[in-house]
Amino acid sequence: MKAIITLLMINISGTIYSQDYDTLKKADTVYIFFKQNQYKQIYMPQSKGYGDYIFVFNEYYKHTHIMLYHNPYVAEEKKEKKSFLKKHKSILINYDFLINMLSYQDAKKLLLSKKKIYLIDDNDTGWFSIKLKEVKVNDYNINPIE
Repeated sequence: MKAIITLLMINISGTIYSQDYDTLKKADTVYIFFKQNQYKQIYMPQSKGYGDYIFVFNEYYKHTHIMLYHNPYVAEEKKEKKSFLKKHKSILINYDFLINMLSYQDAKKLLLSKKKIYLIDDNDTGWFSIKLKEVKVNDYNINPIE
């Protein structure tokens, strides 16, 4: 019985996060859903509206994390209806997809190759609308990609 439940859970989780990696690679824009978590998804507010969004792959001190930064004076912000998520679900990435389907190196390569990256912060979602913030990947080259 436990084996059947385990197989069902694996199948369900595979279909929930089964996105086409080729579609993500070909797209010039991706959308990342961010939901703050104390150890895996960290938001660090900075002065004057700046903010750093961090996705941790392993422990933070091992330098296997991707940092996205948001500058409200330069970056684009816009509001969309929640139906926007359904229309663009093939290029919508969340933390589980990054961690389970991609390695740290692959995730960093994918994000660095994009022209635009929009972040959807869970704290900025309402009943009928979401807020998109343009972010950039902080490429600090602690672990250079070859």
